[in-house]
Amino acid sequence: MIGIIMAGGRGSRMNGGVEKPLIRIGEKTILEHVVRALIKADLEVLVAISRHAPLTALRAREMGLNIVDSPGAGYVGDIQFLFRKLGLDNALVVSADLPFISPKLIRNVVKKYREVKRPICVAIAEEDYRSMGFTPSTVFEYDHRSLLPVGVNVVEKERGEDYFYIISGKEAINVNIPEELELIGDLL
Repeated sequence: MIGIIMAGGRGSRMNGGVEKPLIRIGEKTILEHVVRALIKADLEVLVAISRHAPLTALRAREMGLNIVDSPGAGYVGDIQFLFRKLGLDNALVVSADLPFISPKLIRNVVKKYREVKRPICVAIAEEDYRSMGFTPSTVFEYDHRSLLPVGVNVVEKERGEDYFYIISGKEAINVNIPEELELIGDLL
């Protein structure tokens, strides 16, 4: 399965400065953390970049990664564009703002996809996310629970009903605002 890292966003909530995938968490950039997890999970890695992230594109090229240009039309719009452009039937899609993502999580999600044979949305319970000190940006209700999408999905060309793969812990943390960087520092 191909793993697509969505790394072309503006990162406007980070108040300028460094492009979000290039923010350092520990010794590596967030992009490097995500790439490492996908490679160790034995996925072919493709980095989706838009005109909004030229330095991320440069860094991905320096890392020897395959990149593909996306229009920068938003997360869902860019995924739809990539599926059409690349002729994909399915792919694991990961946000480039998940510094604690692990190869084990990626392998487990791919394994579950092969079992359930339908799209997967990795999510965390709102109360678990808040218990780590983070404020959710998107919450949805499913089966009488408040969940947050994590930014890891198995997407299919022919859209079906999602299987919700629920996780807990720091793997679910994504970096969206500067205050979250301070909280992440405490978790290192």
